[in-house]
Amino acid sequence: MLQSKYVAVSTPYEDNTSAAYPGAAYIYDKSSGSLVYTFRDTVGLGSTSAWGQGIAISENYVAVAA
Repeated sequence: MLQSKYVAVSTPYEDNTSAAYPGAAYIYDKSSGSLVYTFRDTVGLGSTSAWGQGIAISENYVAVAA
C-alpha cells in the first residue's frame, strides 16, 4: 500500500521550467526520505490553476487536485 511506505507532498505555486504550468507534487519514501516520483501539470491548466493544491494518497493511488 502506498500510504504505508510513502508520503505525498504538493507545492501548488512552485515555479518550474515553464511559467505557464506551475505546481508540482512529489512522492517520497518514508524510511529513506528519497524522492521517488515527481508529478507536474503536463496538460497545461495554466498559471492560475494552483495545480497541486490538494493531494491524497490511498491504497495504490495518488490524486492531485487543481
